[in-house]
Amino acid sequence: RAMLEAAKMPILLMPASNDPSALKPGGELAAVVEANGGSSVPFEEMSHGWASRGDLSKPEVARDAKGCYERALAHFKAHL
Repeated sequence: RAMLEAAKMPILLMPASNDPSALKPGGELAAVVEANGGSSVPFEEMSHGWASRGDLSKPEVARDAKGCYERALAHFKAHL
């Protein structure tokens, strides 16, 4: 929590279904991120690690991986 509170710029969280609820909208850590201008966008059909090592031959993983990268790029464009 202290690290998130000390952050000097907005953070984008993209938790998967099996990530802690504190990282998801309404959660304690997501609230800290949101208070600093960041956001939490959950990917409830995915499991932790899906964005970097998910099986892209599965349509739902490919869809959410693309969405994840698009959100990350938009976040960077808006905040860097």
